[in-house]
Amino acid sequence: MALKGLFLVTMMALVTLAIMPMFLLPHHSVFRGNNRHQMMERDRWRVALVVGTRAEVVGLLPVALRLKELGASVTAINTNQQPDASGMFEDVPFDVVDIAECPPGAVLSGYGALAAHVLSGVNVHVQRLSPRVVMVHGDTVSAMAGAVAAFYSNIAVARFDAVNPRDLPVDEFHRLVAAVPSQMNFARSFRRVAMRMDGVPSDRLWDIGANDGTLIACDVIVAHLRGTDSNEPSPGPPATAVKGSKASASSAAAKNGGSKPNIVNEGRRADIVVILTVYGRMTLDRQMDMVRMQTALKGRTVDVVAFQNGRHVDVRHNVTKWQLAETWGGNDVVVTFVPSSVETGYYGRFLAPFLVDVKDHAYFWVFDDDVIFGNRYLANCMRVIDTGNLAVRNGRYMVGKHEGLGLVGEQGWKDKWQVTWDDDLSYDYGGHIWSGKVAWLRHVWRNVPPTVAQSEDFWISAVLRMKLNIGTKKPRCPKPPHPDANLQNCACSMRDALKRKYAVLGTDTKPDDKRGTSMGLIYDAMNYRPIRPNQDPHNFHAPGPNAPFTVEKTVFEQCLWFT
Repeated sequence: MALKGLFLVTMMALVTLAIMPMFLLPHHSVFRGNNRHQMMERDRWRVALVVGTRAEVVGLLPVALRLKELGASVTAINTNQQPDASGMFEDVPFDVVDIAECPPGAVLSGYGALAAHVLSGVNVHVQRLSPRVVMVHGDTVSAMAGAVAAFYSNIAVARFDAVNPRDLPVDEFHRLVAAVPSQMNFARSFRRVAMRMDGVPSDRLWDIGANDGTLIACDVIVAHLRGTDSNEPSPGPPATAVKGSKASASSAAAKNGGSKPNIVNEGRRADIVVILTVYGRMTLDRQMDMVRMQTALKGRTVDVVAFQNGRHVDVRHNVTKWQLAETWGGNDVVVTFVPSSVETGYYGRFLAPFLVDVKDHAYFWVFDDDVIFGNRYLANCMRVIDTGNLAVRNGRYMVGKHEGLGLVGEQGWKDKWQVTWDDDLSYDYGGHIWSGKVAWLRHVWRNVPPTVAQSEDFWISAVLRMKLNIGTKKPRCPKPPHPDANLQNCACSMRDALKRKYAVLGTDTKPDDKRGTSMGLIYDAMNYRPIRPNQDPHNFHAPGPNAPFTVEKTVFEQCLWFT
């Protein structure tokens, strides 16, 4: 309620300032450029960037320079929000106007005075320049002011890299205000999730996480400029960096010998979202092939996201072949590549499902990069999910505030032994594979974890159980003569699991050392109450002719453990 009140009061103040006659605004602006008349004329391809901090200049300068090369007339409106950012415009090949620094007394009066000063100055220059597009960056006062001034002048807004820390209400306010008029939204990796969480529709959002992100953003802005020019037809929105589209089909076909990428239809919403984690192992192709074989894909709309966490391996070229429609045997599958140069630890991948437009009932899966699963595994998980439970590959019990095991005998850890269980098994939490409803995951993220260093597995299950009464179960993997006895219902760890690379979180290279502490923090934060474990329900089968399943010449031949 406090944030809503701040929103209404501030918006009323902003509206008043925006419509106030210019001569009443005591601003002293300095023009930096070679041709003042050129700055003042209303070029049909004029673009203005509103910046005031170092981060904004760094983020928008490459885009401005590229637009200049493409023939746009560019002007920077420098708000001097951070005065030392002004020096970053030395020797740029376009015009710059500087708004006077906010008086110290006004700054001490708080954000309201700073916002009033910045908005009134930006508004003057937006009206004088009358650009076709105003570019803003981040969640600063300058970004909000640029978006508001453009909105009241009926000018399109292009917004870049809105962050989403959700720790400072004032930054959240700036971001939410700037989101409303933004027709073009550009973001890298997980900042794209922040925009989706702010309600930005997919047709106004472009992923520029790839190396050519600046070119993609400029193509979109130029397409808008042409569309608003009566003398030039609009070529339509260009392709994004990661998803197949009609605009990219012909060029991609030329590169792939006539093959075409899967087409993203307007209004397409997914029934299933699969997140494949890419970290320290080159296992993506194997896991993509397992997804391709799933019986659950038939008749459903599916999005697969390859989330590359850090730079330990590079699967960019591996992803390309999976983005071809013919790869998926007629199923409606779109593959998205999300390369994150920032190490997001264990939690980051659980934001990836929000990159996708989904139906209300949509399912999600998040896979570790060292698991094997049969072609009926997704369908087996969906059966469990439909009973109101999170489905996981393995299960663990809590012993007080501490991590326990899953009551598995030592046979479960022997090489090449098969393990079966005839019923779905309940646990406090689980791991390796997580699957449930996207709506559940959205609710989980509304309960901020007390730490993001470790224990994402326990946090997800604890929130679901204590807040929504949703349990955690391991789907059955029964042996004959059970009617569902089929190895394709099951999953296991790869032998590659032994080649472990420990996660990194930002600059923290040892988050695993905080496993015990983080379990206790989550336990206390959720007021968790452990479930009571039963006797070990697993059946253990030594390798040989009496084993229930034949694994030779199947993906399960590379299994390490079924437990």
